[in-house]
Amino acid sequence: CTDTADFAGVNIAIPDGDPIGVTNSQVVSGITGTTLGGDVELSAVCFKIDHTWVGDVIVTLVSPNGAQVVLLDQPGVPASGFGCGGDNLEVCIETGTGNEAEGVCNNLPAISGTYTAANGGDLEAINNFGGAPNGTWQLIVSDMAAGDTGTLIDWSLIFDNGPVASWTPPDTLCGNSPIVNLDPLVTGTLGGTWSGTGVTGDTFDPTGLSGLFPVTYM
Repeated sequence: CTDTADFAGVNIAIPDGDPIGVTNSQVVSGITGTTLGGDVELSAVCFKIDHTWVGDVIVTLVSPNGAQVVLLDQPGVPASGFGCGGDNLEVCIETGTGNEAEGVCNNLPAISGTYTAANGGDLEAINNFGGAPNGTWQLIVSDMAAGDTGTLIDWSLIFDNGPVASWTPPDTLCGNSPIVNLDPLVTGTLGGTWSGTGVTGDTFDPTGLSGLFPVTYM
């Protein structure tokens, strides 16, 4: 399940050649869940920016908990000198690493699609920091070189408030099978608690058991 906070029609001019840039603050409310990285996760941030020569642009997201992640950092710099000379951005940044937009450069838009954060950063850092999903979020857009201008058109935040972890049991266990360490079977958020017949802490002991038993990870 997802919740989207959509900030359409922002239309804020980005100061030319100004590292401080422009900050758009938006108060988010109504997102399901209480704790980032717990019962809700920020899964993506999307933005549309009309700007000539996008190699000038840095985009940073700041969450209510104060954590910040650089989403886009002058794509093409320094590999191609002055960076990507194409115009306009229609980009979503998702959690994870390894798919940065650094080497992408087309035109109208110069960069579009879904990528991960710049400079090896990870949007997951905001979830790991915790705090509430509702509150004031900020998108900062900076222009690092004079001569090209642009506008932040709109942006949005996408939250996943479905399960943040699941686990896969072994195919077969016998009554004489060794004790099973359960944590390595988890996909997603670690640090939860286990319960059920045969469970002690984070292990399951099948000794003397037969049939089917529910084991829960919370």
